[in-house]
Amino acid sequence: MIIEQIILNSRNVFCFTSAGCGHSLCAWAVFSLKLENMQKQLIHASCVAVNGLGVLLAGAPGSGKSALALQLIIDSGAELVSDDQTFVYLENGTLAAAAPESIFGLIEVRHVGLLCMSHRPSAPVELYVELVPDAAQLERLPEPAAVRLLGHAVRLLRLPAHESATPAKIKAALLYKKTDQICSRKRTHDG
Repeated sequence: MIIEQIILNSRNVFCFTSAGCGHSLCAWAVFSLKLENMQKQLIHASCVAVNGLGVLLAGAPGSGKSALALQLIIDSGAELVSDDQTFVYLENGTLAAAAPESIFGLIEVRHVGLLCMSHRPSAPVELYVELVPDAAQLERLPEPAAVRLLGHAVRLLRLPAHESATPAKIKAALLYKKTDQICSRKRTHDG
């Protein structure tokens, strides 16, 4: 165990780092002092950052939130923000997400155990994914929807929890803008 000391806002903060997994409570200690005076809400959701953008993964217990987060992390290069419980808060008018101190840097992997992995202290929230057990419950071409968190609208997608294409759908929703218009293409002709 390595002990780090930092001084923040005239307060001494001692942090403990496990040399084995790099899990530092120091980053969380700094962040938690910042969170003290912010409006925040604890929600039942996991959060990963995809290309720096926060994706909240919500659903009933056992719906696959952690499994989908792990799949996005391992296969798509996402970063863990929080598993199963997530603080959402406002920072300079932007909705952001972070992990509670007790689970900072940890993810539960069923049939494997609690794992410590590299993580981000926070991420701006861009997307809220509600996991459903059966794709038959979903509309093929849904109307735009949003969920409100701390007064901010966040784009809502309802996706099947255990479908192999779900991670790709999440990445596509972040990368490409949904449009109701036909994409225009420049046509070229060879002579």
